[in-house]
Amino acid sequence: FPVTIAEFRAIRKDGQEIWLNNKYFIINVPNAEEQYFAGITIDITESKKAEKFLRNRLKLDEIISSTSASFVDIKSDEFDEHVNDVLRKIGEFADIDRSYVFLYDGDLMHNTHEWVKEGITEEKDNLQNIPTEFMPWCTGVLKSDDVIYYYDINDLPPEAAPEKEVLEAQDIKSVLWVPMRSDERVIGFMGFDAVTEHILWSPEDIKLLRTIAEITSRAFVRREEYQRLAESELKFRQVAENIKEVFYLTDPVAQKLLYISNAFEDIWGVTAEFLYENMPYFVESVLPEYKEAVISSLEGQARGEYTDVEYKIRRPDGSERWIRDRSYPIFDEHGKVTRVSGIADDITKYKVTEEQIRNSETLYRDWE
Repeated sequence: FPVTIAEFRAIRKDGQEIWLNNKYFIINVPNAEEQYFAGITIDITESKKAEKFLRNRLKLDEIISSTSASFVDIKSDEFDEHVNDVLRKIGEFADIDRSYVFLYDGDLMHNTHEWVKEGITEEKDNLQNIPTEFMPWCTGVLKSDDVIYYYDINDLPPEAAPEKEVLEAQDIKSVLWVPMRSDERVIGFMGFDAVTEHILWSPEDIKLLRTIAEITSRAFVRREEYQRLAESELKFRQVAENIKEVFYLTDPVAQKLLYISNAFEDIWGVTAEFLYENMPYFVESVLPEYKEAVISSLEGQARGEYTDVEYKIRRPDGSERWIRDRSYPIFDEHGKVTRVSGIADDITKYKVTEEQIRNSETLYRDWE
């Protein structure tokens, strides 16, 4: 006989919600006017919980994977968009109302990124430059690399009274704060608020959220390092582009020019762009009688030696210039040469003056 299977939720007398699996079928009794049916009802609550746990785990694993991939070689102007996307994915996955990032800045903290569900009030603009002393309990816990989770904020400890006041002002019912740690330093935290109803986070969910927070924090640190490097490079370029000496940076192993200042064009008579695309031109511009010394200097740079060489070049217009070229090796932590920085001066006037002095001395001796 056909078997009918149905799964449904039920509420017990004590108010507990359970899942049931009901199987039943019709029994036809010969020569009987009535039909009978038999059924089996099984409590499948635990299996449903396991099924939900597995789905959640797979979804969070997917978010972890996409988060890690999204921060690889990310462009600086896309960084904020990627962080907000991570917050959105977590918010939609957990069906929470608000997810956000706070970063520490000395004794202050700033709400830098935020995602909110439709209909939920944004709070980011109201949560800037907050002294950490206003929320001392959560700051101490989070900076100790511990998670803060309360299904009901009314269960917060007495010492968290300032934090509770802030949460109540935002109508928050449940809160989860996960520290953002990079190496041994906690740089901030990711927060997840439930406003419309309480949210239950499992220990497994929180463990995976810690992984997402750590991936995100490393991305923040890399961006900070990149910004410092960019600022340093900008300052270097501002100096390098406004002095008469030529500054350069090379990779001696790959024999590649990484940077050369605009003063190169004034001295050599060709553009820096031309040299980037035609590295052999550097040696070609050197007069024959000085090529051996220049090539020996380049070989010494590859070995990590400091070099100081004078040579003469011929510009495209046929004029000649005297150059003093000093290089300085840059080593990695293993003592291997990775870069060579250098300064090239146009010393033509000095050489001309030097020659004039020698000629004058010779002429003076001849008169004697």
